[in-house]
Amino acid sequence: MLKSAVTMPNWLIELSGNKDAWIVEVFIVVTVTLLAALLARGLFNNLAKQALKSKNLWDDALVESIRRPVRWLIWLVGMCWAAEIAAQQSDFNLLAAIEPIRQVGVVL
Repeated sequence: MLKSAVTMPNWLIELSGNKDAWIVEVFIVVTVTLLAALLARGLFNNLAKQALKSKNLWDDALVESIRRPVRWLIWLVGMCWAAEIAAQQSDFNLLAAIEPIRQVGVVL
């Protein structure tokens, strides 16, 4: 799915000066995932405040029902992406298991 984005950029290798730049890349992916989850949390908190102002209960239910699945989805995709980067550098054949885990997680 993200084959072109998973390859290590040349500027990252030059910046770190060695072939262990994939560790920095995994750290960046995890940090971006954390920031996206925090952004989603703030967005849904604001939506919940706005939904409480209305008399309709359905918008409250919609915001509450989608809040956790979206955050779990952000973490699932981010961690699978980081695992893909790490799996390309290891001898263990973990790469074959990442895509099914992502697909099952998205369906759940």
